[in-house]
Amino acid sequence: MSPPKQNILFLTSPEHGQSNVALAVAEEFLRRGEFEIHIASFKELSARVQAINNQADYDQVIHFHPIAGPSLSEIVTRTTPNISHLPGLAGTRDACNIINISVLGWKPDEYILSYRSCLEILKDVRPVVVVADPLLHLGLDAARSVDMRIVILWPVPLKDVVMRDLLDIRKKAGIRTTFPHVAPYCKDHLHLSPSFREMDYPLYVPDNVISCGPILRSISSLVESDPALDLWLKEPTILICLGSHVQAPENDAMQMTMAIQAVLREFPNMQVLWKLKYDWKSSPTVKNILGALVNSDKVMVVPWIQPEIISLLESGNIVAYIHHGGANSFFEACKAGIPQVILPQWFDTYDCPARVEWLGIGFHGSRSVAPKTNGPELASVLLRVLKDKGIQMRARAIGDLCKTTEGRVVAHDQIVKYARKEL
Repeated sequence: MSPPKQNILFLTSPEHGQSNVALAVAEEFLRRGEFEIHIASFKELSARVQAINNQADYDQVIHFHPIAGPSLSEIVTRTTPNISHLPGLAGTRDACNIINISVLGWKPDEYILSYRSCLEILKDVRPVVVVADPLLHLGLDAARSVDMRIVILWPVPLKDVVMRDLLDIRKKAGIRTTFPHVAPYCKDHLHLSPSFREMDYPLYVPDNVISCGPILRSISSLVESDPALDLWLKEPTILICLGSHVQAPENDAMQMTMAIQAVLREFPNMQVLWKLKYDWKSSPTVKNILGALVNSDKVMVVPWIQPEIISLLESGNIVAYIHHGGANSFFEACKAGIPQVILPQWFDTYDCPARVEWLGIGFHGSRSVAPKTNGPELASVLLRVLKDKGIQMRARAIGDLCKTTEGRVVAHDQIVKYARKEL
């Protein structure tokens, strides 16, 4: 009789930007079958975990454990209806206020409730390793309080992982004030990032921070997951997808519509697939222009894109990706080798346009008006991306680099070594 399998516990927030990497690596563990896999999160993630269990042809399932209390999304919704803010110094005060009242907005009794819930899950599961989301502070607090072996699974580039090293440097330099950026880097944990050094700024990376490459789920091709969309997607196409939290106000929807119209005048064979969280048909101004584009079958507007975005990007017909600067969107575009246009909205999304411009694989699409959108500015940037062979070549080169590994496989292997105390 074989001994029982050891447990691996993923502690993650349910929001897509945080949980996607956890789900990708957890599913890789399922595929291998060496460990029992557990995910602890707030109730919003349970449906996505169940979907993996329903469709996966494995000998075991992921065990889901709900964390008591409100998730970050629930807290943000009740405290800050709009978390967008200006970039740079002009927006710093607003950004700090938003973080204080929403991102760090748990009431004391809520935080303790969720913290104790995590402690109970840890006690019940008794994992050999905890794989933690760095933004799930209460989960990290719980895991550290019972002295667990911890892997931090980051969804962000290396710069955002190693920032914590500056705290020690500042102390040695005699700087005693509180550092304005708090990140849970710790020299005693293993840290996994979906980035490569070649995709980041020149910086010192400690030995316990591992570059895995983009950490994405193993997916079905677009023709398998959405044959109708695959059939439509037969011409060069611009993909617009601003993330699950971006609500486009009427003026931004109008400005983006004007940009699309301008680009299609110059590239009449181009198509646009636009995930738009706005009822454009209720606005006569937007409908007047966008309706004609949709009726021409050159533009498809949908409230949600059901297939995984990477399946669209790797379909062979996406020529530019307009997104809000989220880390998942950035790494998906890098993996597919697609040029990027960034319309940043908040916090770290403002770092993304600087990064893509530094890498030479895209541009800031709203530099003069962010977090809003200006039609002529966006059209000008988009046309530049579509015409610039150098940007396209560098984006393909980044894609070739990202295809040298599968990030979820590297992350899996590193966690296994850590669990077996080989690291």
